[in-house]
Amino acid sequence: MGNGPEMDFSAPPDAHGHPGVLTPEDAFVAAVNTCVTMMFLWTAERFKLDLVSYECAAEGTKLIELDRTEIFSSVTLRPRIVLRANHQERSSLE
Repeated sequence: MGNGPEMDFSAPPDAHGHPGVLTPEDAFVAAVNTCVTMMFLWTAERFKLDLVSYECAAEGTKLIELDRTEIFSSVTLRPRIVLRANHQERSSLE
């Protein structure tokens, strides 16, 4: 029993990392997206929403400081939520 599946991580290729491997930045954006998704699914169940589908694209924006350190300045989530209402599918605003 561990703390989830093992995954390979690397620095981004522009920082002498390996291409095609997840970066810690990828993991951070994925964690934000997963957290919001789980809270939405919990809320949908609690309020008995007839959820047809939930998809969410996520994008992180980094700020590069003068000393070349990087910090996230924002994470943008773009959920697409489809609910069933009155026995018809209805898409939310995107």
